[in-house]
Amino acid sequence: MSEQRRSPNGEGSRFGDGTVDRREFLALSAAMAGALALPGMATAELEDDRLTDRYAFVINHTDDDYEAATLIRLAEGATDDVSGWAIETTTDPGPAAYARLTTAEVEEVLAVEGVERLEFSPGSNPFWKLDSYPGRVFHPPEESVEYVGYRETVAGLTHLAEEHPDRLAFSPIGETHGHENLLSGEQDPQDVWVAELTNDHGESFADKPKAVFTIGIHGDERAGVEAGVRLIEEVLRGERPEVDDLLEEVALVFVTANPDGWVSRKPEFASRFDDFQRGTPALQRGVDEADVEEPWEGSFHLDSNRQYPSLGWIDPINFPGKPDGAPSETEERVPDATSVVSHLRGYDDIEYVADYHGMQWADHFVLSLIANGDFDLTDQHALDEVNRRIDRGMIDALGSRDDIEDAILASAERQYADQLREPLDLGDDWLPPQLNDEGLFEWGSIHDTLSYQVGGALLCWAGQPEEAGGLGARTIAPEMAWSNSQEPMEKRFVPETVDVQATAYQVSMVEIATILAQGVEATIDAGGTTTAYVTSDAVERSSEELAFTQAETESSKTDVTVEDGESETVTIEVPTGTNSLDVHIRPEFGSVRVTIRDPDGEAVVETDELSGHGDTVGCACMEHDETEQFLCEPAPGEWTIEVEGLDGESAVSLWTLAVSGEAEGVASPDPADVLGYEQREYDVSPLAFFEDHDAYIEDGGFEPVTVEEVCEGVLLEDGKPAYGNVVVIHDDGADRPIYAEALDAYTEAGGDLVLTDDGVRLAGVMDAGIDAEAIGEVTETVSHLASKEDHPLLDGVRGIEAELWKPAPLGYPVTDAGTAPTTVIDADEFEAAGGTVAGWLGEDEEGYPRVAAGSIDGSIHVIGGLLPPANQRYLHPFGLLDYCLSYAGQTVLLNALGYDQHRTVDGEETPESAGDERAALSASE
Repeated sequence: MSEQRRSPNGEGSRFGDGTVDRREFLALSAAMAGALALPGMATAELEDDRLTDRYAFVINHTDDDYEAATLIRLAEGATDDVSGWAIETTTDPGPAAYARLTTAEVEEVLAVEGVERLEFSPGSNPFWKLDSYPGRVFHPPEESVEYVGYRETVAGLTHLAEEHPDRLAFSPIGETHGHENLLSGEQDPQDVWVAELTNDHGESFADKPKAVFTIGIHGDERAGVEAGVRLIEEVLRGERPEVDDLLEEVALVFVTANPDGWVSRKPEFASRFDDFQRGTPALQRGVDEADVEEPWEGSFHLDSNRQYPSLGWIDPINFPGKPDGAPSETEERVPDATSVVSHLRGYDDIEYVADYHGMQWADHFVLSLIANGDFDLTDQHALDEVNRRIDRGMIDALGSRDDIEDAILASAERQYADQLREPLDLGDDWLPPQLNDEGLFEWGSIHDTLSYQVGGALLCWAGQPEEAGGLGARTIAPEMAWSNSQEPMEKRFVPETVDVQATAYQVSMVEIATILAQGVEATIDAGGTTTAYVTSDAVERSSEELAFTQAETESSKTDVTVEDGESETVTIEVPTGTNSLDVHIRPEFGSVRVTIRDPDGEAVVETDELSGHGDTVGCACMEHDETEQFLCEPAPGEWTIEVEGLDGESAVSLWTLAVSGEAEGVASPDPADVLGYEQREYDVSPLAFFEDHDAYIEDGGFEPVTVEEVCEGVLLEDGKPAYGNVVVIHDDGADRPIYAEALDAYTEAGGDLVLTDDGVRLAGVMDAGIDAEAIGEVTETVSHLASKEDHPLLDGVRGIEAELWKPAPLGYPVTDAGTAPTTVIDADEFEAAGGTVAGWLGEDEEGYPRVAAGSIDGSIHVIGGLLPPANQRYLHPFGLLDYCLSYAGQTVLLNALGYDQHRTVDGEETPESAGDERAALSASE
């Protein structure tokens, strides 16, 4: 393509021809950082017939020193005439040059004879607009001039599909909400595209198992796009023979999930932020178009990864993009999510979905988040195995932490040095926090890795059963540290960084394809032991129990401006019977602290400093430090939101949404009133875990018994345990002395008893040495082990793994206050009873930690949170799951039973099988 494109480094590279050195070139690659003038405030009036309309708009609506990415089309022989500005030139398919030009330089270039046309040409390949690809379509990062652009991707993948029609299909599946186009003055939706990669795009494609990779669902997290489009081309060019072999058996699908966030940095779409954006520009629920006075107000108020129709709790402030029966408001606000759901449901055999993200500071270069899904035993092992493969693959591809340190440090120094704020002196010892001794890669649940949980995410939906509207897929979300959404860096293109990011994510994609082709199977070795689990209607939940009344929603939007050191208060009147209150806090510019107080004046929420971008463009902030607070059962009366200014003049937008409505019976908001969807019918019970997992056991298994049968002595036979284990997940029957006596008799005879969730309360009525008053409940965002001990219950549980079950799919709202229950025991009582502690959570009145998992005398095993009944109190339009254990929770329970897990990949057992030798906990203690 380019006569100057040779080796990416050293002599012969385009940075070695004397025109511009590499550091100067990278400085020219800085994001526009505040360059765009507001609509109606053009900074120049440059006119020339050789400027395309879009290019003229860019030049005339940016600061004079903004360097526009420019494709210069030339007459024959004119290439040398623009050498003073050209970063790169080409003669194929015609003479052209690429440069980054200020307004003054544009005028000089237009004065050069032979300049025929100037076009705005952002993207990785400077000459992609020439519609000719004699070389690569998507250049390696070290040969690229910018992040891969959206229009560049569409043009490039269209070209590759035309060149390889039997291997690549590329087509639009829907469109986005769209930004306002400042050039046309109209809303401008973008197409959502899908690329299907296989070895033969005929009938075999439909029958093959598939891995789906969603790239760019958050527009400012670019690593997935950079990796994905290059991987597609490398496969088609024959540079990935290992993937070619896999495509005999599997197919790969790539989805551009959020084009709006991708194109937002372009001048015709730019608001005051002028960069990639996390979300989509549709207005938040409760914000009316008529209330938006400025073109940028209300933009980016929807997180594109919260709009999917997942089972369990749905935050009423969101718009679940369910295509079947979606209300018109939802179709208008989130057409992209709706189209993704509709299209992916049309495939058969989607086994894996990986959603590629970028994150902020972390202890590892890449984290892999195992999403909330309906995962059976084999699913759990497959997800663990693929992450182990990715871990090894990244070491093979990138080496050690030290091997990529220079690339990351070079990136950091360059990006910090180019800041508009005061340059930072990094010093010789400075190192990004994620590049520490922890390594390159780690994996676990969303909470294990990033310390939060979520509902309504794409992967939450994709991992739920097909019969419930999901894909039944195994789902992970890789998160790339040192992302271009990283504060305090701006979204700059730095080849060294992008190279290691793209390499790491390509490893992930290839390993997922590999494990998909090989197949994973898992079994449970019970050693001939049968476990009884005590049933109860008390843990069952059904949609027939719901008693809806009309759910009223009250929403408001308030904009508050405060000076440094001053505060303003917004009041909200909460009526009796309010089910939930959403408060969405978004700083527009400056810095603020926000406090939410209940009617008694108590501070329910106190935020740290929240910073907005707005008028401080160029300060290298993220899009926003926004926060959303979901408050359950808010007390009736006057609530207040206090906004305190911390940095000059500051402005914050507040959205509130209150959902109310009382009913007799199991009261829950009617989704038909709140979201426009009819409630999906369901019947669920956590006891389904035992029936489901019994299918994985050949010798032994699970057998249900009732409370009545336990009272009648079913647990003993001739004075000996009739079952190797008994599991109780509820306290139904705790008020019957004969029930507790039967459990005591069982353990005294040598049987092992496992008490989980409310079943832990039975330890207070049994002869276990625990007073009932020493047993309580902790509710947090998730049920987890805040700290762990070396204990047989935790054999096979990796250091990062702490979350035991995932709340949102079971209807528990994800809130800072916490709704996920864990039953805990005071430590002194537990240890005095002969207990050994596996994990802790919460504190007693004197500040001592409380026991969330452990064993008493090797015969009673306590797991405070594992299989709770579903929560029907809050909005859950698409139903609930029976249970939602993490891999760690599954492992802890099977350890308590003395059962071993075994894993085979491609027919061979792996060394990662949990428990190669079966040993009862009682024996090990």
